[in-house]
Amino acid sequence: KRLSSVETLGCTSVICTDKTGTVTQNEMTVTDLWLGGQNLRVSGVGYNPQGQIMRGETGVTGAANQDLGRLLVAAGLCNNARLCPPRDGLPQWEVIGDPTEGAMKVAAPKGGVDLAAELLKTPRIRELPFDSHRKRMTTIHAIATETGETGMIAFVKGSPHEILGLCANNIRNGQIGDLCETERMQVTTAIDGFARDGLRVLAVAMRQLHENKEISTDSSSFTPELIEQNLIFLGLMAISDPPRPEVAAAVEKCHQSRIRIVMITGDYGLTAESVARKTGIIQGEHARILTDLELRKMDSHELQEALQGEIIFARAAPELKLRVVAELQKMGHVVAVTGDGVNDSPALKKADIGVAMGIAGTDVAKEAADMVLTDDNFASIVNAIEEGRAVFKNIRKFAVYVFNSNMAEAVPFILFLFSKGSVPLPLTIMQVLSIDLGTDMVPAIGLGAELPEPGIMSQPPRPRHEHLLNRRLLIRALVWYGLIESAAGLAAYFYLNWL
Repeated sequence: KRLSSVETLGCTSVICTDKTGTVTQNEMTVTDLWLGGQNLRVSGVGYNPQGQIMRGETGVTGAANQDLGRLLVAAGLCNNARLCPPRDGLPQWEVIGDPTEGAMKVAAPKGGVDLAAELLKTPRIRELPFDSHRKRMTTIHAIATETGETGMIAFVKGSPHEILGLCANNIRNGQIGDLCETERMQVTTAIDGFARDGLRVLAVAMRQLHENKEISTDSSSFTPELIEQNLIFLGLMAISDPPRPEVAAAVEKCHQSRIRIVMITGDYGLTAESVARKTGIIQGEHARILTDLELRKMDSHELQEALQGEIIFARAAPELKLRVVAELQKMGHVVAVTGDGVNDSPALKKADIGVAMGIAGTDVAKEAADMVLTDDNFASIVNAIEEGRAVFKNIRKFAVYVFNSNMAEAVPFILFLFSKGSVPLPLTIMQVLSIDLGTDMVPAIGLGAELPEPGIMSQPPRPRHEHLLNRRLLIRALVWYGLIESAAGLAAYFYLNWL
């Protein structure tokens, strides 16, 4: 499963099934918080917890602002990431787990919240894991109520629009109130504003379960349908996930090579569009953004029409990736697909070239793929295509060289046979073998190791069914170059004999 596989050279469409990893940096940062109609800035970069949460020029902490404290605690406890401080062999802060969760966890100490202490006070009872259909994750914790009894509270985080649709209340200045339509519009406007800046947005909410007598204390009976309703909206977290610096150049190479890039992501459409424009994946003014719901309503003909132009698939469910791959193949494209999750494996298997993430990828995705990216970098795919094209060209150069030289060696023997010995042999068998030993080995090694030619990525992909040895190559090697070399060699031989 080496990345330099020659199979990549015929690729005409590359599907990025997720922005994170292949296109963007792995180190994310929460840059903005939105709660109670206010926007707070978060300083600091990466997973280093040094920084502050600012309202204008003033620092804000969770202790001074109850709403902020609830947001940071909920986001930090509904979380499976773990932060690792610098140590021997690890010069900087690292995160074990999902990078998005790691970024959310880092925001808590910047707001003065001790998550370890909060977890002791509100230990986790149950987790409802994230899945691509619900687009959210929920954790349920034990909590001491005002009466001194033990109650339960649920923290939910995930896609902002899905969570907003499940919320009936919000918190302002510590007071729980109804989430009216005007406030919903404010939240939606904030989401769109962050998304246009290319930020990934997650919403955080909670629910006090002990206040609902219908919910059993038996944690094994908890289901998403039972828990994830009538939520209290806490706020938004906007996360910077900047594109890798080398991606824009790699994308430009793809455009020069007439290789299409199609982004399929679970992110919000405006966020995906912003990242796609920054990296050059889409360049036109009227690129189409299709959501999961719109894609499900389209038939095969409509989808193929949409795939003719610049398009982004946002909020897409994993099974729809398989459909997009199949439609592109029907249109005659050679399709490469990137993916890292278990749900990506059908698309990776269906694609002509499945590319799994070596760092973030699951074992299932790696087994389904044809090759594995050891650095989870989109630019490596483009480099592999360039390397594959160079290997293909070098094999053809070697074939031309070998056919050419062998033709020149064969013609004198043919002439000797047809003349019934009247034309003597210019070379003996041992001389021919000696020439082959010198001319076929060293020059062939040189041709095989030749670097890619300048402009090789400016050429369009070769036709899908084009053979390595075609008629044009054989005629050029045997008839044209071979006969010229044979004529020159025989002419020199007869000239010396004539003298």
